[in-house]
Amino acid sequence: MSRKKLYTIFFVLPTILLSVSFLGGCGVSIFDYKNNKPVFLPEQWFVGKFVADGAFFARSGALKRGFHMELEGRDISSGGQIVTELVEHLKYNDGEENNRTYRIVKVADGRYEATAGGVVGTAEIQASGNALHWKYKLKQLVSGSEWTLGFDDWMYLNDENTMVDRAEVYKFGITVGEVFLVAKRIS
Repeated sequence: MSRKKLYTIFFVLPTILLSVSFLGGCGVSIFDYKNNKPVFLPEQWFVGKFVADGAFFARSGALKRGFHMELEGRDISSGGQIVTELVEHLKYNDGEENNRTYRIVKVADGRYEATAGGVVGTAEIQASGNALHWKYKLKQLVSGSEWTLGFDDWMYLNDENTMVDRAEVYKFGITVGEVFLVAKRIS
């Protein structure tokens, strides 16, 4: 057998197989949470009043900005379509304020779509067990310029009244930071 074939069999092929198996094991699937409780149904959990506190961290890990949110959701379903409206009032620690209203529509079991001012197109949402996974693009002011940022957003119910959220934020496929927040139901 030639040296080239031996090299391929003993080095290249195992390297490719190891890489493929490693990549296949990377990341988290929404279905990893299917048995976790309490079950996170947006059409139920987002109805009511909430407060949340969180922060944006740069890719380096440096704290860039803190914020406080007040949210109020209501069921606006009609004609058999399950729809939740979630109004968000966001105040950053530097005084900037932002208001946004999300319209969350159930499109199938475990699947939702959301629209809101600033969201580019439609946010895709999957639910399983105690987790929600949102993927969307959002227009944000960054140092006086409007950027379109991608969000890979994971929300988890800790209990019936507490939700934790971790979102990776990226631009052009490169991570620019992360958002962490904790939301508490107040009514």
